[in-house]
Amino acid sequence: MPVIFKIIWLVTLFNVLTSVMGVFSAPDNGFLIMGRNIYGLWAANLMFIINILVPVILLVGMYRRKRWTVAWGVLLCIYMIVNESLAFRNIPEMTAQILEELSSGFFDTVPGKEKLIHSTVIASLIFGIAVDIFFLVSFIVKRNYFFQKPVDDTQDQN
Repeated sequence: MPVIFKIIWLVTLFNVLTSVMGVFSAPDNGFLIMGRNIYGLWAANLMFIINILVPVILLVGMYRRKRWTVAWGVLLCIYMIVNESLAFRNIPEMTAQILEELSSGFFDTVPGKEKLIHSTVIASLIFGIAVDIFFLVSFIVKRNYFFQKPVDDTQDQN
């Protein structure tokens, strides 16, 4: 497997593992999908499907070198880019939610915390879009890996 796909595989696995924890808080905190926050059981179900099930299918396809993995990966990257781009509309709500969660303790003494959180949310969205574009380009450029026959290394060891 090319190094870029190993990196994509590990990042996707990490995202899946962290999303498992988020499924339990999604009904209360909401799940941002296509620029809208969804709450309740719908949020938990959609988060499970989009952030856990779909990436796990991608991970299995990458591990087994299936041909459909390229299309699956490209579609997932395009969805993520569009979803994160539409999230820019919700920056005030995201900032308010973060400020609410950090309302007690040391963070109250930080001057200009609203501007700091606002800038951090914008930077994280831009970084996420840049990473997804990089992964999208990687799937397109290295797509031949999934169409080649795997090489059997066990015969070379004899």
